Amino acid sequence: MTHRRLALLGLLFFLISFVLGVGTLYYRSALTYSSRTIRLSVGEPVTWTFEGPTSPRVYYNISCISSGSFKMVLRFIDFNSNSIGRLDVEGSPSTSVHGEKLLDCPSYGMTLDLVEGNDTTCTVVLSYYSADLQILTLLLVAQLITSLVAVSFSILWFSKKVVEGRRAHRDSEHEVL
Repeated sequence: MTHRRLALLGLLFFLISFVLGVGTLYYRSALTYSSRTIRLSVGEPVTWTFEGPTSPRVYYNISCISSGSFKMVLRFIDFNSNSIGRLDVEGSPSTSVHGEKLLDCPSYGMTLDLVEGNDTTCTVVLSYYSADLQILTLLLVAQLITSLVAVSFSILWFSKKVVEGRRAHRDSEHEVL
């Protein structure tokens, strides 16, 4: 293989690796938003099933309106409806709470339970990363392989250049003698 082809193949695989890396960063950073307005009454928990699993880190913004003070419990649930995280919300007639919650594993839904107070209407907005770990792993492996191939072609190109330089230097010494 010629020097030029080695250099071009090394550059090509470097560019492929770079594009895969940028694509992986973009894919990993995509946020999904889910929101729902729910009317709660004491003793009547509401279950909200998500369209797909969340990431373990969930960002929330909860706004509630009630005729008095209230207390509610939000429980994130896994695929088998087991609780994997709890959030207590207390407030007065108009309350807004936001933050983030780190769960034990991805959540597939939540239950909202008003434990004290009058009927309360809440708007719950969740945002979370929606990257599929299998696709993310596949992208990272592809990037690793293409970067290793790019480095290999670069090493081959460099070693051929060194051998060619030594050969040219040896030939010039023989001509002088």
